Amino acid sequence: MTIAAALALLGARALSIDPAIFAEDGVSDRHDVVAVMAWPAGTHLTLHQTGAELVIRSDRPVIESSIRQFADVASLQIEDLRWNDNTVLLRAVSIPTAVVRADSVELTLPATVEGVASAGNDDARQATRAAAMTAIAVELAAGYPTNARRLAQGALAGAPRDRELLRLLADAETAEANIGAAARHYREAGADDHSARQVIARAGGIIGAESLFRSGSHLTQVDSRATLETPVSDRVRLKLGVRQVIENASSGNSSLVTGAYTAEVSASWRAAPLLQIDFSGASWIDEGVTGGGARVTWGSPQAQLFVAYSAGLPDFSIAGQIRNRGYLNQLRLGAGSRLTSGLSWRLEGGLRTYGLRNLATAQTLSVEGGLDLVVLRRPTVTLAYRFDGEYVSADRANGAAALLALADRENHSVLVYIDGRAGPVGLTAGAGWTVNRYGGEGPNLSLAAALPVGDRWLVEASSGLSSISRPGFPGRQVFGRLGLRRSLGDLP
Repeated sequence: MTIAAALALLGARALSIDPAIFAEDGVSDRHDVVAVMAWPAGTHLTLHQTGAELVIRSDRPVIESSIRQFADVASLQIEDLRWNDNTVLLRAVSIPTAVVRADSVELTLPATVEGVASAGNDDARQATRAAAMTAIAVELAAGYPTNARRLAQGALAGAPRDRELLRLLADAETAEANIGAAARHYREAGADDHSARQVIARAGGIIGAESLFRSGSHLTQVDSRATLETPVSDRVRLKLGVRQVIENASSGNSSLVTGAYTAEVSASWRAAPLLQIDFSGASWIDEGVTGGGARVTWGSPQAQLFVAYSAGLPDFSIAGQIRNRGYLNQLRLGAGSRLTSGLSWRLEGGLRTYGLRNLATAQTLSVEGGLDLVVLRRPTVTLAYRFDGEYVSADRANGAAALLALADRENHSVLVYIDGRAGPVGLTAGAGWTVNRYGGEGPNLSLAAALPVGDRWLVEASSGLSSISRPGFPGRQVFGRLGLRRSLGDLP
């Protein structure tokens, strides 16, 4: 696939110009041209140049009138010019000189024909390779890892040991969460940087522990677990865990503290690059409540469909479930995709059955989804809308819905997220407002931090306030989470 075809997948606009206008005596009638592309004030620009080809990335779209004027001024020196919301690709007839200034890029395009236009067979192959690498990088930067992976695989068909192409393939597989294949290709590429070593270490297994604290609406829970994840092969991973949940349910002047332990097991099988099948099971350690489920996912982060079913899985989300050894059955369907490099959507729904041992069950219909729009890329600022609804559809004998405090809810939330870094620490801050159609509204605030320590260790922490009503927490809640994990893979 050419760069033009790759960028067409991004919805880029193309300008095609005849590159060859020469005098009869063989002397070019071109003249050096100086032209400028401009962006809004405060835009962060990065430029990558390979010969006569330039890729300019930005956290805001280029000014449309500016780039069209550039195309007019430099038309005789341009072979191809394409752009989208965060990338401009220029292929010039001759190797240009680029100077990045505040909110603009100044280019001098010479009259001489060199680089790609005058290349022999070897140079032409190198130009084709460089074009493929640029197209792969563009797809990755725009959030289309599957497109990038396919381009990389196509380029590697003619050069299977090319380390730079292998590295780009591994980057795409990492973005697709195909950790086993990504680690193998990082090794083949000889990659030894921090991000590659992290993926290689994760592919060899992970041991971790985390604890989640939630409190609100007369219920406080501390949910802790320890897990061990290990690869069976590049495509199959097995995960074992032990979980403890302690809750304090209060009513009036009295409270009741209860706890439970469960054993959990899950397996993930990457059956094909775009097909993953997950199996899970869990059991109360001191009781006979045991359940399991499966999920089939088709697609990648840029477009995905899934169907999932589980039955009898221990459930702790609602007060009283621990005391009565509650369980959850559910069938869910969902889909999502990236519409543009900055806009994505998700929608899923299903049927749930909440059960209590030796008691009747209550059934609900659940629907949730959302839209995310990236409005700034450095730091990343995302505007989001979230819909989260659950409707009680049946309450079989013995009043299970009342005992479980189940009630209709329909949350509409508008949120803003900011992602950035403070040294090695990754930070995500969120704020917004939620309105429940069945009553209640309030703010949402959150802050999350992730600190990698070396290539193997990761410390994560988050806390905040949520007004999104959930089963067991119909009103406002505070929460906090602390996690620690260590990757077990052998490093190069």
